[in-house]
Parts: sequence; structure tokens; C-alpha cells
Amino acid sequence: MGRLDAVSKRYFGRQDAFADVFNYLLFDGKQVIKPDELKELDSNQIAVLFKDKDLQEIQKQRDLFRLWTAMTDGHAIFILLGSEIQGSVHYAMPIKTGLYDFITYDDQLSEITSQNRKLHEAKEIELQGGEYLYGFRREDRVKLVITATIYVGKEPWDGPLKLSDIIEEESRKYLINDYKLSLLSATDLQEQDFEKFATELGDIMRFVKHQGKDVDKLIEQTNHKIYTPEAAAFVKEAANMDLDFEVKNGGVDMCEALERRYSKERQTAKDQMIKKLLQNGVDESIIADSANVTVEYVVKIKNGELQIV
Repeated sequence: MGRLDAVSKRYFGRQDAFADVFNYLLFDGKQVIKPDELKELDSNQIAVLFKDKDLQEIQKQRDLFRLWTAMTDGHAIFILLGSEIQGSVHYAMPIKTGLYDFITYDDQLSEITSQNRKLHEAKEIELQGGEYLYGFRREDRVKLVITATIYVGKEPWDGPLKLSDIIEEESRKYLINDYKLSLLSATDLQEQDFEKFATELGDIMRFVKHQGKDVDKLIEQTNHKIYTPEAAAFVKEAANMDLDFEVKNGGVDMCEALERRYSKERQTAKDQMIKKLLQNGVDESIIADSANVTVEYVVKIKNGELQIV
């Protein structure tokens, strides 16, 4: 994805945007996950798998990875949240995200097993039978892992939403222990869904969905709302916006950027009109009066000193 990949990771890597994504996907927009409850984790993950009768190390890198720590009914909960950002549809996405999740589960299993064996050797715990054999006790538990697929392409998502969608034996799909995607796709959101986001993400997803002529009207309706630079950089790429954003006091006013483009378009139209009148032999002073510019300006266009975009 190049540039889009970089700005997407930067924007969705913001704690508030990351929390907003998962609050929408998991809790229908209810603000359960707080940004300050998230801790960034190393996104590199390694698994050792059998392939062609040999052990091979496979390294995977998530786009974003966080640990969510919160208190519920007086008890601490720990959930691992990852996200994969897609600029185009991945038609095997359930396998990709499933692999990430089970590598993460395997990482936890390895840590628990290693710790248990050390405690057993130190005679702090006793492992017997299967617990001794595998290093995992009956009471041991791993943290829940959830991966969100954030799709930022301009076409609707027409890929699989669960593992069974890509299993070839249609009549045997009922046998599958299915694996479903947690998918956020701007182009597939309904208008009422945009209101479920607590941050600017709702507006940003709406701009991506309605990219093209409609997005100008949506920006005008924001009434000079200030957006984060990360959001502006992301939506410029994702929605193919022909806008030059300026950061002022740490924020971006998209309406101002739109007004600058409108002004530039009006100026270009005027310059093209002046050039056409000159080609038709109209007097320079008459052109200057009709276009409300100086004769010197008209002469510069005549002599090619001004570039008309």
C-alpha cells in the first residue's frame, strides 16, 4: 500500500482511534475500552512449524498490537488486541488473522510452560502426569486474543467473513469449528453506523465511504471542525482527496483546505478565460477590466510568465 499503509498505521496507532475501532466492533460503539487502558506491544511474532518434514521458523508482524487492561467487578482483565490494515481485499483473510491469533496463543503457552517448569524445578509447584509432560496446568489460562481487520479500500469488501466461506466442501461446512473476522470496512458501513464512533473516526470513515464529489459536501458540513494531523493524512490518501492540509495549533481545518482549493479552481478558470480572450484578439485593457485584474497581470499570461494549472 506504500504511502497509505504508513499513514494508516500512524492514524490507527493512536490510542483513541484504536480504542474506537474495537469499541465499535465489540461493543456496538459503547465506550468500554479507554485509550489509557491500552499498552503498545511488540508486533513481531515467531512460530516454529513443521513444513516439508522440517521445523521452520515463521516470523509474522502485526500492523498494530495492544494489551487492554481494565477492571471489571473488582477484577483485572487482560485482553490482547491486534489489527491488520488492508488497502485491498485479502481473499484468505480468515486464515491470515487466524494464524496471527494462534501464534499469539502459542507464545503465551510457551511463556506459561517455561515458567511452570522453572517453578517445578524450584519445588514451588508440583507438576504431575500431563501437567509435567506438557508444562501446562489444569488451572492455567491464556489471555483472549482478538484481531480486527481494518479495510480502507475504496470498493466494498467482497472477501470472506469467516473461515467456512473459503472451505471447498460446501456440504461439509457444518463440521467446521468456524473462525469469523472482526471487520471494519468504511465502504460497507451504514449511515447510522458513523454515529457509533466516539472520536473523529466516524467522520473519517464517512469521508472514505463517500470519496469523490460527495465528500466536499460532507467536509463543508463539518463547519470548520478541527481534526488531528494523523486523521487528515490518512483520509487524504484513503479517500483520494485533492486537498492540501495545513496544521495549525496542532490540528487541521479541512474546510479551510477545501476553500483554498475552491479559490485555486476559480483563479485557474479566470486565467484560462483570460488566455482564451487573448487568443481571440481582445484588447488587454478590456480583458483586465472584465476579469478585475491589472493589465500587467494579463500581459504576464500573454507572455507565458504565469503557469496556468
